[in-house]
Amino acid sequence: MCVIGYGQYDFCKRYPTILPSYFSIMLAKVIRDTILKLIRNFDDRFYDGNQPTRILFIYTHSYGFSCLVPIIQVLEKSKVVYLRTTTHKPVSLKDLEFANPKEHEMFHRFHIDSKKAIFAKWHLIVDPHPNNFYPKRRALRIGMHHGTGFGAMGSKIGFVQNYDIFLGLSRAERFFLEQLKKGVFENNRAFFAIGNPKADRLIENPNLTKKIRARLGVANRPTILITSHWETVSTLRSLGHYPFEILAESLPDCNVIQTGHPWLWEGRAQSKESKGQLFEKLQQVGERFTNAYFLPHENAEQLLHIGDLLITDHSSIFTSFSLLDRPIIWFENPKLSFAIAEIKSIYREASVSFTEPQELPDICRKFLADPSYKAKGRKRMRETFHANPGAAGEAAADILCRIGSVCSQHSRGWDKILTLSQTPEHLPKNPAE
Repeated sequence: MCVIGYGQYDFCKRYPTILPSYFSIMLAKVIRDTILKLIRNFDDRFYDGNQPTRILFIYTHSYGFSCLVPIIQVLEKSKVVYLRTTTHKPVSLKDLEFANPKEHEMFHRFHIDSKKAIFAKWHLIVDPHPNNFYPKRRALRIGMHHGTGFGAMGSKIGFVQNYDIFLGLSRAERFFLEQLKKGVFENNRAFFAIGNPKADRLIENPNLTKKIRARLGVANRPTILITSHWETVSTLRSLGHYPFEILAESLPDCNVIQTGHPWLWEGRAQSKESKGQLFEKLQQVGERFTNAYFLPHENAEQLLHIGDLLITDHSSIFTSFSLLDRPIIWFENPKLSFAIAEIKSIYREASVSFTEPQELPDICRKFLADPSYKAKGRKRMRETFHANPGAAGEAAADILCRIGSVCSQHSRGWDKILTLSQTPEHLPKNPAE
């Protein structure tokens, strides 16, 4: 029987099977979803509280995996953790890139094929970037940054909301996120102030300078490092090769190293033609001047060790370098609008800014002569962006172990996680106070 209102009679007369078919489909969907929910509830009940805690780390790109490695290094020693690594989608393992052989070995030692990982049971799934990995069974999704910045090009509030649990950079980050969206870390999401594990090596290896210089063949003299993000407002895409060239020519008693975000050389950030022209001009500068080094494929975090002074843009390299408490010169592009105004003030306090390449030689000379200038601002930056400096990997591993074998927000252990995230070391803190 078709029960309809006035004006729909003709439609029902012409297509008498459409409404019954629609209701049949909807009923089948309700039945299917109910059965799946019951199965998942049973699945969770079986694994909740059972040791070991099953943790899966997702590889999305090499610089993201570098953030996971310090955590894996701690957890692999634990007897109450079962850990594996996988890719966020089916790919050839031969095509994966890694920062160094050690990280390559670690990924492959714990690797499980992504097609198998999707159907396996996990308590916790950890990744440094939203991705295409969707498990068939419930698990808590845990996110973290692959860099050490927030509040410049984006507030990160949308990024954070992809996850059940977020391992943030600091209590200050939580403060700003809660200002942007009230209640974001209440009943349906937890935040832990961890720091960035990839930056641990800047503290753990303070004596790497000689070793890295020897490997790269860089002379033992003051070194200026120029880095760049990949967006149009970055140093390289806004100023081209000119800062590199002007400094190499003006400061012959200094090493001048130019590097940049990997996407600049892969062509993902610009057209192939403009990418090729930029790369060629930078190479030419490196060939013309004996004190100029164009190192596009070196690990940027490692290069920080040999930099006595950093020239950069809004890239998170800026905040990482503050851990070394060395001078920073900031390309303050007027076209860049900060998502969080207070963060722009912190960038300014920690650096000397410039807009034109011609300004750089004089600024560099003054800053190298007085590296303590802006030290107070760099300290504030460290406090804003770095919880647990030098020990973020250990802090993250500890939190994962304390979370333990909880499968989802439906589990009895979820309230324990929310309570843990409300302890003083994880609560929001205004960096201005």
